Amino acid sequence: MLGSDVQFQDVAISFLVNAIILIYVLLPGTKAAFGVGQMQKS
Repeated sequence: MLGSDVQFQDVAISFLVNAIILIYVLLPGTKAAFGVGQMQKS
């Protein structure tokens, strides 16, 4: 990939999909569904 004729359009879709996945994972509803970030009562 380095040194070749790679345009931004070639990686734009991959970049967009990865950004959407990252945003989805960081949403409070997604974290709550997996029990991440909740305080455990002892």
